[in-house]
Amino acid sequence: MDNKAQPLVSVIIPTYNRAIQLRECLTNLSLQTYKNFEVCVVNNGGKSVAKLIEKFRTLKLQLFEFASNKGHVKCRNKALELARGELIAFCDDDDIFLPNHIYDLVKILSRYDLAYSDVEIVAENNKTSQKERLLFSFNYDAKLFARTNFIISSSAIYKRSLHDILGNFDEEARNYWDWDWFLRVSKAGNLVHVPKVTVIYRFDLSGGNVSAHPESHVHDLEYLCRKHNLGKLPSTNFYFMAKHGLHKIGILP
Repeated sequence: MDNKAQPLVSVIIPTYNRAIQLRECLTNLSLQTYKNFEVCVVNNGGKSVAKLIEKFRTLKLQLFEFASNKGHVKCRNKALELARGELIAFCDDDDIFLPNHIYDLVKILSRYDLAYSDVEIVAENNKTSQKERLLFSFNYDAKLFARTNFIISSSAIYKRSLHDILGNFDEEARNYWDWDWFLRVSKAGNLVHVPKVTVIYRFDLSGGNVSAHPESHVHDLEYLCRKHNLGKLPSTNFYFMAKHGLHKIGILP
């Protein structure tokens, strides 16, 4: 890709008391082959990460720290305020971009509004020796997307201009903020799947992930279904989808 054709990408990262994971996340960002990007970190009221951030001088970093927990969706909206890029990339603080992630998606975005890649789910239980590696890969299908979210947020990069049309992330959607955003984008622009693993998504089998117990977020799902007229849908998560398949968990008949 010609250096003159490299748009600025803003990588937005909400974080909350996961300094070790954030350090690894930033370390891997520093290894990206695509160089024209900035990182916008928003601390959700946790222990300050200012000193940690200072160690990554090779990255273009912006940091905002809330004095108290405001919720992860508000953190993402705050990161949007900081972002200066033409393109936005999501990254959770415990996820890892492989070296070509930004490059592989940016090179196709001249023809699309949002691109997302395949993901390797690394599921571990810190209390046992259990560890699994699962491929998470779905081609874009509008009908299936009305049944379940198959885009892991950290695998997506999109045009910032979409926010001029669609506004910010919906804080009322809470744990389904990403599916809500992608559904809104699908109605306003075009999406493309990049069939290549470019992101590592960590899943805590001991229950540490927010998404580990989808049944506890049923009210968020009901809100999303009402908003987008999706009907009644089963609650699930990316690990269950990759592990058991869509038929067994009730997404497909």
